[in-house]
Amino acid sequence: MYTHLVFATDHQLGLLGSSKRWYIDGTFKIVPSFMKPNGQLLSIHAFVHKDGKSMQFPLVFALMSRRRKEDYVEVFRAIQGRLDSVAVEMMTADFEAGVWQAIRQVFPEVIIKGCAFHWTKAVWTKVQNLGLATTFRERETIHVFIKQLMALPFLPWNHVEDVFNAMTNRCPPHLEELVGHVKTQWMQNPVFPIRSWSVFDFKVRTNNDVEDWHRRMNVKAQGLSLPLYHLIPLLLREAELVKTRIAACDLERNVRQIVTTTQRKIEDAAAKYMEDIITASHFLKVCGSIYAGVFDV
Repeated sequence: MYTHLVFATDHQLGLLGSSKRWYIDGTFKIVPSFMKPNGQLLSIHAFVHKDGKSMQFPLVFALMSRRRKEDYVEVFRAIQGRLDSVAVEMMTADFEAGVWQAIRQVFPEVIIKGCAFHWTKAVWTKVQNLGLATTFRERETIHVFIKQLMALPFLPWNHVEDVFNAMTNRCPPHLEELVGHVKTQWMQNPVFPIRSWSVFDFKVRTNNDVEDWHRRMNVKAQGLSLPLYHLIPLLLREAELVKTRIAACDLERNVRQIVTTTQRKIEDAAAKYMEDIITASHFLKVCGSIYAGVFDV
């Protein structure tokens, strides 16, 4: 028997019901031992706007002992059934097939967007699995090509296929298997169609705020698996903090200067690309050097 426990205050549910975009992700360390090895704490977040300020808050917590499509369907239906209204138009989630399939079943009108960082990370994991990490760091042509490949989500969705095909025609011999994987997994995958992972013209392209919250929760739990009698009070304090911060209009999002600068560089490059001032190859180089730079070390 698989157990799923969903927690939210009426205040949180009211905010979630009125939110047009949800951000969904899970964490694993903190869950009670009886829910392991397949359990997770799933949380759904949304931005709250007040007096010209905005911040993302956790609005639903779901303790799940399994992570199949039918489990997500059960959780999403439980949440849907408690909402007085459902305004959501878009959801951002990791590339987990069960989550996407469940969203499409329970919320068929909702647009799903994948997290750009997880897309890039998935390609990088394949680079490592193919034994290309050293070559990536030591050979300039390979380095540039892989970074351009990892930057494909920054293109308009209807440009991706043509640009990818052009890249395929100039693919270095060492990278044919990697390019073939990207074609199968991302260009031709009905679960994750191109339109769902293109983040062109999106300011929020990742689930980083959700993941930051999960990291803070794991720190509060000291990296331990918490029993329910410790975890539930912790979640309740988080729920109460949502109401307290909104009431105090404490909604200043901690956006580091480097993030603001990065956003500006990508927006400037995108504008030049759309005006035909720079080529697709140049645009991908810019985005790849910024966004895939974390994999240089």
